[in-house]
Amino acid sequence: MEASIADELANLPPLPSSVLQLQVLCNQPDTALRELAAVVEQDLLLTANLLRIANSPYYGYSGRVTKVEQMIILFGTGAVLGFALASAVRGILKVDLSPYGLDEEQFSALAQKRSSLAMRWYRRAEPSKRELLVPAAFLDGVGMVFIAHVLRRDGRGEVFRQALADGGEPAALERAFVGMTSSEVTAGMLECWHLDPLLVHVISPDPGEEPGELAQALQVIRSCVRIGLGELPEEEAEILEQARQSGLDAAGLHDALATIEL
Repeated sequence: MEASIADELANLPPLPSSVLQLQVLCNQPDTALRELAAVVEQDLLLTANLLRIANSPYYGYSGRVTKVEQMIILFGTGAVLGFALASAVRGILKVDLSPYGLDEEQFSALAQKRSSLAMRWYRRAEPSKRELLVPAAFLDGVGMVFIAHVLRRDGRGEVFRQALADGGEPAALERAFVGMTSSEVTAGMLECWHLDPLLVHVISPDPGEEPGELAQALQVIRSCVRIGLGELPEEEAEILEQARQSGLDAAGLHDALATIEL
């Protein structure tokens, strides 16, 4: 199954031109804000999707975000690119997360909660770290769309859903059913589209590689915001200890968790 998934990933349709242009501009440090906004605004559907995400209550902005430039200032270029990539995936693959027991709204909430937590936790960190962690947290679950597609195509979606409902650990079930976790699939999708290798390694470090700070932070965020859970798991102290032992800012994580509704 892993070879089958890899073959399908290699045959992914190309990204929309607007997203490709946005990616190029985001990689250029001297790109003007207006240039980035102009690329987004030439795609009306992308603009609408990004503004809808920006106005999600999970991000906690008091005023309404109505302009693309305003969104880029608030979220940063990395997050906006992550939002655009996720929007593109929705256009390429049908979003049917029934094997995970999720509807589209719940799936969107999962991505927004994770990226919001990343944004709040790393708000005082170096901008370069935040510019990687926030889009990584938002994109991390995109591989679930791909895996759900494969499971439904092969008639195993309901068996997977039942195993998950019976308490199975999502990553372990994904590996058992398709040979890869959703994070690995997300990383594979980004690699096929030749996106930033640093972003890929945050989402899925190479096997045998010691995970870096941001990869460990993303793992903690996954523990805090898990599939099918509407609130912080009871083992919050355990998760904070996990962060502390990894050398991460556990106090900052605690403060961030206190300000977000999971």
